[in-house]
Formats: sequence, structure tokens, C-alpha cells
Amino acid sequence: MKKPIVLISSILGILLLAQPAQSQIQRGETYINIGAGYSLFGQVSSAVNSTGTASTSTPVISGTVDFGLVKGFSYGIGVSYQGFTLTENGYSNYTPTTFNVYVTNAAVRALYHFGSKDLEGYTGIRLGYSFWRDNGYNFQNTPATDPYNQNLPTLQVLVGVSAFVSSAIGVHIELGLGTPYVAETGITFKFGGNTPAAPPPPPATPGKQF
Repeated sequence: MKKPIVLISSILGILLLAQPAQSQIQRGETYINIGAGYSLFGQVSSAVNSTGTASTSTPVISGTVDFGLVKGFSYGIGVSYQGFTLTENGYSNYTPTTFNVYVTNAAVRALYHFGSKDLEGYTGIRLGYSFWRDNGYNFQNTPATDPYNQNLPTLQVLVGVSAFVSSAIGVHIELGLGTPYVAETGITFKFGGNTPAAPPPPPATPGKQF
């Protein structure tokens, strides 16, 4: 996973450096991002569990809304969801047990925007809280207290780019260090902003004097 992230980061950097340096987001504009992403939770869970864990997961389903605070800066909110199926292999005298694990993350984020009108980069932080729940059973199929049934604060440092195909619709890709994903991509919708004022009417022509 590390090599693809480095490659994508390099491509994004080259594209952005090739664009004129001007901020895109304006005060009063709103960006709505809907996408799907990838997290490392399943892989980390398999690696650290000494009894052996097989895991499958859904993509991270993500939605964010960013509001233009001033030119080049935005603040916003985000929500994500992911589900996992973990099969604990257990010890020799226990049969494997399957856990269904679900995590919902709610967060606020602050971003700095840069780039051109059609290709905009952004970077910032996301502070949130993850709400975990599972089916609550251990190897003996009795109620258990386990590390998957808890709530935790989260921090993510992110960088992304949005490419707009029209004045209102674009696509985006984000890379993140932290929770809830390491990579995410999807569609961006842009609303609002300052509408150019209509030119003032020409001054009235004075009538002929007799």
C-alpha cells in the first residue's frame, strides 16, 4: 500500500505545481464530497492478533461538507462508516467465532486550499470521534467486553486534490495519515459563492431642451 500512496502523492504534487498559484474556494462557497475509501484496520487487526484473525471489510463510505470561511480557507464536518467481519481462529479447543464490527466516525475539519480554478489542492486536519460496536460475543458465545466495543477520539492529517469538470461538479482524491481512511476518492459538488453583480444601467440621456 505504501508504494501506491507515494506514487499518487507525487502525481498530485506535479499536477498542482504546474497550475497557477491562486486560491479557489471563496467565502460563501460550499463543497459537498461523497466518496469511498480504504482503511488499514482489517490488516492491522490480523497482524497483531496472536490467535489468528481473518478479516473482510466494506469500503469506508464517506461524506463531508466544507464551507468557505475566507478566500483559500474552509471549515467543515465529515461522517464516515465502515463494517468488518472478523473471524477469530481461537485456540485448538475452540471453534472459530465471527465478529461483525461497525465503526462510525464524526468529525470537524479545517483546510487550506490552493491551486487553479479547475485543479485545486488542499491540506489540513480532521478531528473526530469514532463510535465502535460489534455483536459482543467471545469464544464461548457469551457476552464479552472487547476492544471493538468502545468510542475513541481520532486525528487525521490529510492532503487532497479536486478536479472540476464544470462550475459545479468535480472529482476528488484524498490521502490521510490517521483515522478514518488512508485513501478516499469520489464526487465533489460546489454550491454558492459570490455571483458577479450585474453592470449598472447606463445613465439616462437628458431630454432635448427647447
